[in-house]
Amino acid sequence: MTDWAGYTALSRELSAELRDDAAWRDEVRDAHEQGRRGLAGIAGRLDEQRRRLAGLARETGGPAPDLTAVAGPGGDDAAAAAVAASSALDRADEAIERADHWAGRPRLLPGMSVLGRALVVHGVTGAVAFLVSFGMFAVQASQSRASVGDAVLSALALPLLAYGVSLVVLFTAGRPRRPDPDESPLPTLSTPVLGLVVSYGVMVTCWLLFIAVVAALTS
Repeated sequence: MTDWAGYTALSRELSAELRDDAAWRDEVRDAHEQGRRGLAGIAGRLDEQRRRLAGLARETGGPAPDLTAVAGPGGDDAAAAAVAASSALDRADEAIERADHWAGRPRLLPGMSVLGRALVVHGVTGAVAFLVSFGMFAVQASQSRASVGDAVLSALALPLLAYGVSLVVLFTAGRPRRPDPDESPLPTLSTPVLGLVVSYGVMVTCWLLFIAVVAALTS
């Protein structure tokens, strides 16, 4: 009887161990299935982000994002794969933020503010207007046809033309690559008076400097 009782007890323990092992295997199987379903969802999200980033790059002409897969820890481990996929999602989110920022910037001098960009454009076109005015005056002087009236006329008309060119540049290259649908399609020109002042100021300053240099050389 004693041997039979011991055999029965061992049989019960073995049955319990087998049940525990089966339960553990079921838990592992469920965990793997959940991990695979989670990875499938992450993969779908990554595909959606790739399509969104590719479309955004085509729309804005910006650089294509680099979403090259990075090898994670070895082994057929769903948890490790999920961690690697989450890391890829984070990189994709960062790439989307950079692409959105890039799309919101203009093509011309994207790192500058609106005011700084306007000052640079008006200043450059004003300087070009002075060079044209000076060239016209030099040609007329070489032909003995130069007059103060012509110089004054060019000094007044060319900055206005330069101002118009500046507006065209700012309204085209100064607009964001991807306009905001909630805003007007035309950019707001916040500094029209300042643009005129810069255009004429550059012309007047350059002529005054030229006159001062000539006076200093001939004195």
